[in-house]
Amino acid sequence: MKQIYYLSICLFLALMSCQDDSSTEIIESQPVTFTVGSDSRITQEGTFVKGNSIGVFAYDSSKKNFTGKNAKYIYDGTVFNAASLSEAIYVAQGADIDFYVYSPYDPSCTDPQNITHVAGDQSTTEGWIKADFMTATYTDPIKSSVVNLNFSHRFSTLQVKADKSDEVLSASIENVKSTASFNLLTGGCQTSDVTSNLGMYLYKNEGGMKFYRITIPAQSITNTSNFILQQNIDGTSAKLKGTENLILEPGKIHNLYISSKRRISIQDYLPGGTTKGSGEYTLGSSCNLSTSVNKGYEFLGWYENDLLVNTNKNFAFKVVNDRTFNVKYRSYGPWNIKLETVGNPIPASGGSAIIKASVSRDILINGQPVDKDNNGSNVILSMEQKEGFTLSGNTVTATENKSEANREVKVTATVGQGESIVSKAITITQSAHQVVTTYGEWQISISANPTNFGESGGSGMITASAKRSVMYDGIHDHYEEQTPSVASNAEWCSVSGSNFTVKSNPSTSDRTAYITASYEGKSSRVAITQSAHVQVISYVFTIDGTSAVNTGYLTYKYNERNLNIMSTKTVDNNTREIGYEVKSKPDWCGLNGSVLTVEENTSSKPRKGQMILRQLESNKEVVVNILQKGKVNIDVGS
Repeated sequence: MKQIYYLSICLFLALMSCQDDSSTEIIESQPVTFTVGSDSRITQEGTFVKGNSIGVFAYDSSKKNFTGKNAKYIYDGTVFNAASLSEAIYVAQGADIDFYVYSPYDPSCTDPQNITHVAGDQSTTEGWIKADFMTATYTDPIKSSVVNLNFSHRFSTLQVKADKSDEVLSASIENVKSTASFNLLTGGCQTSDVTSNLGMYLYKNEGGMKFYRITIPAQSITNTSNFILQQNIDGTSAKLKGTENLILEPGKIHNLYISSKRRISIQDYLPGGTTKGSGEYTLGSSCNLSTSVNKGYEFLGWYENDLLVNTNKNFAFKVVNDRTFNVKYRSYGPWNIKLETVGNPIPASGGSAIIKASVSRDILINGQPVDKDNNGSNVILSMEQKEGFTLSGNTVTATENKSEANREVKVTATVGQGESIVSKAITITQSAHQVVTTYGEWQISISANPTNFGESGGSGMITASAKRSVMYDGIHDHYEEQTPSVASNAEWCSVSGSNFTVKSNPSTSDRTAYITASYEGKSSRVAITQSAHVQVISYVFTIDGTSAVNTGYLTYKYNERNLNIMSTKTVDNNTREIGYEVKSKPDWCGLNGSVLTVEENTSSKPRKGQMILRQLESNKEVVVNILQKGKVNIDVGS
């Protein structure tokens, strides 16, 4: 934005005061003002008023940049002037400057390609006026510092006429889009899909009719989602729908006509009764619902959206909305008898069994079970005539049964009367007289031969048995014998039938395995032990197969001699090479791997030395005896 210092402005104004005020033509750069064209679509109320503001973007096509970005201009009743010196836009005659303008002004709108406007609640005049959004574009060459703008409405207005206006307090619309973003440069518009419910503006109230309006982005209005919610003075409300779907267009006013008919529907349950009163009604008329209840059913009430509305069989109300009622009836399923016994069967020696009887039935709403009725009438018990059995209340008593066969008696429970009588029988049994056989605990025994093995392993035999005492009436009669299962806990000690095998022990530690005999939760075990493996270790450390070698006389010059060194360790027939080191040597010789190196003898005298090598781990030693001749000096005559 072009910045102008205050001193420059004062000088400019002083010069301008000397010129003819009647001319608007400009030669030098002057601050621009804006007027509104006579054919312009103005505001919601018909015209701009003093204090209204607009946002201006000025684009200099020659310089390819904006000289004004969202400059605020305020209407003084005649023209729009810059809100401050810092926001003033300057133009010169013939300048190639385009103006992109929107209303109302929003300080957050800094991008002319993304001007977002939100239509909020419009139940007040202020909210309705703020909802309006207009744009104007001026791209002609600049001829004057006064630029004439023609505005266009970019939102659409929806109008609804309220029936019986004297009863209507307010109106709102459901599920409308309220936010749109505009590209002032291209004129494009993008409407957000987010919807909300908005209050409508009472635009006109005359002749006994009320007209409500709302200004929103262009969009589709359907009679399945965009309902008009009408709040009445008496506290009631009506959800109204249009007679047809509308497509709203920018800058236009659309009338939404409301259907005067409402449908009252009843979801019947014919087994429970017959209803009357469903159908179409005129808005505001009275509807009377009634039902005739069938035998065996109770009327619960009229429900709407699963909420109880009225419990009277005859129900009248004022029609303001489409409504769907669900009529509900209560009925009962047949009695269900549940019989349980305590002490059944009765022992052969005699005794009693108690019968516990309970009754319940389903509580049905429109044929569907919703609860249980456990408050049935008393249960009557009866028993067939059978020798040795008697019934007293809910207790069946039996004398001693001396036969070798079970005996039984049937008891019948009855509840209800007439057509709803229900009965259920249960059998009480008494055990036959018989000898009581009891058993002692299983005794498990196991032994192995042998139980101790050397490191090489071996095999052996297992003897295992399971037996228990069999008692008749508590007196021992004989032993029952069974063959237990036998298993080892160690992989190196395997069991097959009555034989077991012990593998050789490769470790250097003694080890123990357990062979366990088991039967019906009882067990016993025997320990198998094996001694550790004794390793056989040997070392070899030689040079040319011996423990000492002589090099013979070496020349006095530098010498290298490869030594055939063998250094190994054998553990149980597994042989590997091991390291060795030089224990001692003369300083004029060395060992590089297995290569003996001898430095040049600069003395004329022969020399000898001894290199001792020591094997790691075993400390074995081998000796290399070294002999080297003295240096021979040969004189060459002149």
